[in-house]
Amino acid sequence: MTKTFPKLSRTMIVASLALMGFLVSVTLAQAQVVNGSFETPIVNAPALWDIFITASVPGWTIEWMPSSGSGDPKLELHRGVNGWLPQEGLQYAELDTDWDGPGGGINNEAASVRISQNVPTKTECTYTFSYQFSPRPGTATGDNHLKAFWNGSEVGDHTGAGGSQTNWTQYSHTVVATGVSTAIKFEDHGTPNSLGTFLDNVVVTEDSCPPPPPCECTNQVTQTMFSDTSNTVVGGGNAVALTFIHSAWTALIPGATWIWEENPVNPVIETKSFEKNFTVSGTVLSAQLDIASDNSYKVFIDNVQVAADPAENNFQLLTQDIHNLTAVVTPGTHTLRIEVSNHPGSNNPQSNPAGLLYKFEVKTCPDKCCGGSVTVTNNNVATVTNNVSTQASTGSNSAGGSSAGDGGNGGSVSRSSNNNTGGHGGRGGNGGAGGVVITGNANANSSVLNKVNTNVTRIRR
Repeated sequence: MTKTFPKLSRTMIVASLALMGFLVSVTLAQAQVVNGSFETPIVNAPALWDIFITASVPGWTIEWMPSSGSGDPKLELHRGVNGWLPQEGLQYAELDTDWDGPGGGINNEAASVRISQNVPTKTECTYTFSYQFSPRPGTATGDNHLKAFWNGSEVGDHTGAGGSQTNWTQYSHTVVATGVSTAIKFEDHGTPNSLGTFLDNVVVTEDSCPPPPPCECTNQVTQTMFSDTSNTVVGGGNAVALTFIHSAWTALIPGATWIWEENPVNPVIETKSFEKNFTVSGTVLSAQLDIASDNSYKVFIDNVQVAADPAENNFQLLTQDIHNLTAVVTPGTHTLRIEVSNHPGSNNPQSNPAGLLYKFEVKTCPDKCCGGSVTVTNNNVATVTNNVSTQASTGSNSAGGSSAGDGGNGGSVSRSSNNNTGGHGGRGGNGGAGGVVITGNANANSSVLNKVNTNVTRIRR
């Protein structure tokens, strides 16, 4: 088609294109949408506009609207036509397109299209679906009617009359994804006459996702750490278990042992730090510290203070503490450090003792219980040796030829006075032909089946 555009002087076109250079921007949020500003393919036609089939336009599927179209559906892209400005980049799309392009001769043909693409999403996450719409300059409201759809549902319906320049308006919609891929779609509902409905800068950005569902596993993991000799003393060595337990130390924490740097305690004013490393994996359900000390204490996780009690009496059943540390325990490897200070008192270690008693319990739900991946590795080693021996017999059949016939008897001798002798005996007859030998048929087959391993894997969630 030959589209009619108002004539502009060379100066006006150059000035407009220069202005376009200042409008080019980079929108990092477009990662979800492919070719959202219609920069590909590049329009190289001298008319500064051209039409393209689906295979040429990355990301987008192009279809004719009902009662429109001839041949393959085509999308019309503009790159500086009449100095009309895009909203993003250097190009934009016109959804009332064209049948035969800038070199054709058809005018005002019914060429309205819909374009769509599937964008990657996350189920139940919230997104902002935005785009820019402009009426085509110099056209009436009826020529410019855009509808936008998210996952098959209409979310936008826009119209407008064109002025002398593009007039871009951004429309944004808060939408929710129902799957890992969501269809976005735009349709031209204006008069199908190959003029109207500009579209640019289509963007989908992720705003938020709901928290993962609570773990409902039945096989929760409990990790418990106690005050015992596996704790290390900051500055050297392992903690030691105290053999003298003061009668005032009525705190009760099952499984825990009163510990200090040395035994017996040196009754001086001092602060000792005890450390324990631990690793958490999965979802943290709870983290609780039960603690008693003589005297005051501070608790740190990875050098961040998470609990403390400056009181002198933390060693009795009624004064021992419980701290909920769930909010500060995260998956990973951590260091628990407890600093205990012995307050001034007697120089007698039995009247001014020092000590630490604690239990730190972390309950987690393994990731695989809450829908994470499970890796199963089977290492099988087998050696198979097959010794197969096969023999076949022909049946031991044999046949001999017939024996030769007996020789004939000698001739008779009649009594004579001339001393005649008897005649020679006749030649023996020829032996009969040898018998036919038929051997028996014999077949031998060998089959070996080796069953090396059978792996049965059961995963309980």
